[in-house]
Parts: sequence; structure tokens; C-alpha cells
Amino acid sequence: RTYSGEIFYRSRDDLSSTEFTVGNECILVSYSPNDELVAINSTPELFICNKCGYGVVGTTPSKHQTPYGAECDGKIKPQALGHVFRTDVVILDFASFHDSGMNLDAALSVLYALIEGMSNEFSIDRRDISGCLYTDGHNFRFVFFDMTPGGAGYVKILKENSGDNIRRTIQKGLEIVNSCNCGGAGGNTVCFSCLLNYYNQRYQDKMTRRAAIDWLSSLEIDS
Repeated sequence: RTYSGEIFYRSRDDLSSTEFTVGNECILVSYSPNDELVAINSTPELFICNKCGYGVVGTTPSKHQTPYGAECDGKIKPQALGHVFRTDVVILDFASFHDSGMNLDAALSVLYALIEGMSNEFSIDRRDISGCLYTDGHNFRFVFFDMTPGGAGYVKILKENSGDNIRRTIQKGLEIVNSCNCGGAGGNTVCFSCLLNYYNQRYQDKMTRRAAIDWLSSLEIDS
């Protein structure tokens, strides 16, 4: 089984940003406590009747009954279920990534390298934090959030210590992907020893260690 859910950030226009210089890199950091995200369950086998609400996972029956036992003539269609939840959010916007040609696969690789870096560097349980991508159609921004509803103060650490915590996160993420040997010298895959986990298995064929190594190395963050 794989995790079929996906989380998206609901962007806001009123967020203020703080600019940090980390090495030679300019990074805009936005912190938004109790912000909104949307969790979507996109299980392909979920079908719901548009008339009576009958639901089934798997093969759709030729006939079905309403909750009251009567035969229903409604149409059963594939559906995705979702809900809005609130938690603490931090958004990192790297200046050197603007108009850099970074594609979705590379952005996902960098995102999860940064999450693993933060988890390992600051001894945060990996299940307590996560992230997603936000794009304006041109550039990717990296969204980090607490998995605890209402927030628990974990991702807030990225905006503290004048950018030094971001530097440590980048360095640890780069160390993780550099120290793994999955995909051989080319690093053209990821595994459960570096970036892969139950919740991001859907991206297994998209992420590579090489993309994370190349992009994080290009930041030239000093020790």
C-alpha cells in the first residue's frame, strides 16, 4: 500500500517576509502561524454516487441502494476527498532558483532533502514535519509545515538565528544525499535511507539524489 494523500498550500497575499543572507545566497523567509493547507485524498478507486452519497472503494457495482434501502438511479463517479487544516507554516524562497529552469522533479528532490536535513539536524521526529511546493507559474517556493493541527513550533526554527538554522538545514540535507549510495555514482534514484518515506512514495519515480546534490551544492553555503 502507498499513501494516497497530498497536501497543498493555500497561498496568502498578506504574508510578510524576512530576508536572510546565507553564504552568498539571498533567501526570503515567510512565517505564518495557524495558516491553512488542504489535504486531498486522491485514491483512484474511490467512487461516490452523486445522488444518494453511496460510496465504494474498488469495482463499482452495476446497481446500488440508497441508505434507506431503495434502489438508486444516481451515477457513481470517481471522487477525491479533502479537508482544510491549520498549522504553522514557513516558506523559503531562494533567489538563485528564480528563473533557473528547475523542474518539478528537481524541486521535489530539494524539498525532501531540506525536510530530512531539518529533521536530522534539529532532532525533530520526521513524522512531525512535512512540506510541499508552491509555484507562481515561474518559480518554486518550498513550504514547510507542522503536522500537528494548530502547529507545534517545529518549522518555526527555520526563521530563527538569522538564517543560521537554514544554513544548518541545507548542509545536513546535502550530507544525507551525499552519504547515500542508492542509484550508484549517478545518484539517479532515492531510497528509504535518504529521502524516501511512506508519505512521499508517490514521488519515488520523480526524485533523485543527483538533483538534490546538484541544486543544494549550487547554493555554495559556507560551513
